[in-house]
Amino acid sequence: PVLAQDADTRSSRRRAVASSVDRRAGHLFDKAMELMEYKQYERGLAMLNTVVRDNQGSILAHRANMAMGKHFLDQGKPKDALNYFMLLTRVLAPEPGDKPSEELEELFRESLYQAGFAQYQAGQYAAAFPLFRRLTEVAGKSKWANMAYFYIGMSHYNLQNWNKAIDALSLV
Repeated sequence: PVLAQDADTRSSRRRAVASSVDRRAGHLFDKAMELMEYKQYERGLAMLNTVVRDNQGSILAHRANMAMGKHFLDQGKPKDALNYFMLLTRVLAPEPGDKPSEELEELFRESLYQAGFAQYQAGQYAAAFPLFRRLTEVAGKSKWANMAYFYIGMSHYNLQNWNKAIDALSLV
């Protein structure tokens, strides 16, 4: 009985340490986002990178990568943003037969959309198609699929494929 009690005490201590680390990481993420809001990008990006480095594989790290990608997209640097979004599309892609949490599934859909949108912003319309088409496959009849069909149509429009543009835009 004493050994079982020791093991219980150790595991509860471990959980307490883990939750305090999660709390600290969450606080650091919130502080980084606040700095980004106040246009203190250098400090905010440094904090977001710390969140990613110290919490690899966690939902918080994925959210930090998404935030950095969106920042670069907002700054008119779609190629820099694309690195973050493509990383997320690879890391968050569900394994066959795997059922990810709703939050991870939503983040995966957003990463596909943002990666396609970054390609679109960079004028790489042909490269955007596979990302948007994959999104229409995994997102069903959601806002993500509607936005994907819109940008598929706009990409065809920019490539002067009028009939394909009309077909895709009619699906929105």
